[in-house]
Amino acid sequence: MTTKKQEIAQRAVDLVGHVELAEQLNVPSWVVEAWMYGGIDMPDSKLMDLAAFLLDARRSRVPL
Repeated sequence: MTTKKQEIAQRAVDLVGHVELAEQLNVPSWVVEAWMYGGIDMPDSKLMDLAAFLLDARRSRVPL
């Protein structure tokens, strides 16, 4: 069973790539992979960082 955090991590990787996401969240790439596949749970603080990153990425790609 996939959790919402796993789904969000996977979608973020689909959007920006595995390496970019790890760099933006300041974690090793293996941690991002573990979050996606349920090896470890993503802390709420990193979920908030991920949400902020995705919002910033969206804003920078959408013309005003």
